[in-house]
Amino acid sequence: MLAGCGQEAPPPPADRAYTVEELAEKVGCTPEFQGRTSDFRQAACATDATRYMLLDFTTDEKKRTWLDTALIYGATYLVGERWALTSIEVADMERLRGEIGGSLEGDPTMQH
Repeated sequence: MLAGCGQEAPPPPADRAYTVEELAEKVGCTPEFQGRTSDFRQAACATDATRYMLLDFTTDEKKRTWLDTALIYGATYLVGERWALTSIEVADMERLRGEIGGSLEGDPTMQH
């Protein structure tokens, strides 16, 4: 055992598929749907602290295709199983990662 080590951070939750509605509930906002395609649904929402874009996808492959294109334009996304979200604040997505899982992808210097 190593003396002087602090507590380990708890691991992020296991990845699971969230719907736009479930993501909105987790962040505490009401989704305003902006469109629906055969591949994904997209909604915007806002809390007192920040704004979000929330997406759910029919498959992980469709999510990957969408994300690969979106990353060309910059920004950072919190991405999980068949879902993605983005916020103006990367720190907010890092906090959410501890609550809902997923991984951060993109360029944190290019937020929208």
